[in-house]
Amino acid sequence: MKPKNRQSNSIDIVAIEIEHQNGVLSKDLNEIAMLAAFGDYPLIEPINNLKSELSGKPAYLVRVDDVQMALSFDEMDRFIRHDLRKKEVEKILDKYGSFHAVSGSFYTDGKSWQPMGIAKETKDRIAFEKKKAEVLKLAKSVRKKLKETSAKTVNKNQKI
Repeated sequence: MKPKNRQSNSIDIVAIEIEHQNGVLSKDLNEIAMLAAFGDYPLIEPINNLKSELSGKPAYLVRVDDVQMALSFDEMDRFIRHDLRKKEVEKILDKYGSFHAVSGSFYTDGKSWQPMGIAKETKDRIAFEKKKAEVLKLAKSVRKKLKETSAKTVNKNQKI
């Protein structure tokens, strides 16, 4: 599959950059693989208002070679561990074409054939991120209801 939607500047072929809310985490692919293997990712927050191109979840900008993708924490982890789901691989290939991280070295017909295992700490963080998103969604809903109720109360008081 031919390359497409690529950045004009590329980073080293053995590097990865993860842009987050407070900066950029730069590692080589071996270092990031070790962080993934032991669930030792630094605590970084997704970029405000950036959504994953795979799921719509809050996202980070992940750069490898001349590809830049918006991925959620769990997608980024699966990307690093070469354990993307088949539909995710297909979406990435459709948008960017083939590149090393999603090539035949790691995927056959969209299925990972040598994924790294997921660390317990990473599973826990993914569960935490999911709960955090649920709480934030609930808080937004409650704020909206309070605002509506407050507006109705103001209107009633003005009629008296």
